[in-house]
Amino acid sequence: MTLKHLPVFLIVLILPLFASGQSETYSIKKAKFSSNSSDEFSPVYYKNGIVFCSNMTRALVRNYLTPDNKGLLNIVFADTTTGKSRIFSNDLRTIFNDGPASFSKNGDTVYF
Repeated sequence: MTLKHLPVFLIVLILPLFASGQSETYSIKKAKFSSNSSDEFSPVYYKNGIVFCSNMTRALVRNYLTPDNKGLLNIVFADTTTGKSRIFSNDLRTIFNDGPASFSKNGDTVYF
């Protein structure tokens, strides 16, 4: 080993002493408002609930479908106190995929 390789060798030797994996364990549970038949992702906290993207069916007839016969994405709000979900805002709803959404720190602006 040459002197120019010494710093790399020391880093490789010392780094495992400072790097460690997470020690906590987590459990994942299905939320009351989740569905087995739809895709749901990109959750963000908003007021007393969660806003997320979902292609869950809310009508008897789907007007628009993806190539794999799923509905288009909507921005959905789920109230975590009641477990009920609804379209977040009809003003933000389009005939295309909507979302994901994020909010300003004070919650008065939505970005999607």
